[in-house]
Amino acid sequence: MGKTCYQVNVELEKNPYSCFDGYSIVDFSEQEVTPDVAIDNAYQKLLEALLLEDKGELHACKLYFDDDEFYDVATSYGDGHMCGIVLYRFNVETGEVENIESEWDSMFGFYGGLAYIPYQGVFKWDYDRNQVDRSWFYDDFYRVEGKRATIEKRLLDDFRWDLDVHTYYIDDAIVTKKEYDDAKKYYADLGEWSVLYYGDMQPIQNKSDISKLLFD
Repeated sequence: MGKTCYQVNVELEKNPYSCFDGYSIVDFSEQEVTPDVAIDNAYQKLLEALLLEDKGELHACKLYFDDDEFYDVATSYGDGHMCGIVLYRFNVETGEVENIESEWDSMFGFYGGLAYIPYQGVFKWDYDRNQVDRSWFYDDFYRVEGKRATIEKRLLDDFRWDLDVHTYYIDDAIVTKKEYDDAKKYYADLGEWSVLYYGDMQPIQNKSDISKLLFD
């Protein structure tokens, strides 16, 4: 059995023949395991654990979400109203796979979908609330630093159907329509947005599916 090594970004420089085992880096000096394979193995452990939890029809995909060179993984369990996306990143300092979380939640989006800008750690969660004569349309723009996702800007269009009147907000402050539109344009122009959908992800039903996702 191997020994626990130092943090992955330091250890892999000293010993490129390492791989991730559970929650620690384990030394396998007799095997040729590159840093990329170490990361693959870390995600393999994660997906195997999620598969055993049997929470539903697990789907997953690889993506480049934050601003480092290592790929990330997104998972979802369906496309129903309350089904969102869970994001995972590989922390090169600790050698661990981390679940990206906000102050309130670790799942983002609805209906199995989430919009993001690759390599920038920015994503948008849009949703609405409705009453008979009134609707609230939200656009929450998150930025991820490390494993923490925080709302960088919240836009709200409060629409009174009975009066045909819009009231616009940015971070709870009333603003003009131009200020509201300018804020939306700022994020639209940050980069090319991509959308994750549950239906576009690979179904994960067994270990073979995990290997296909990570290694093919």
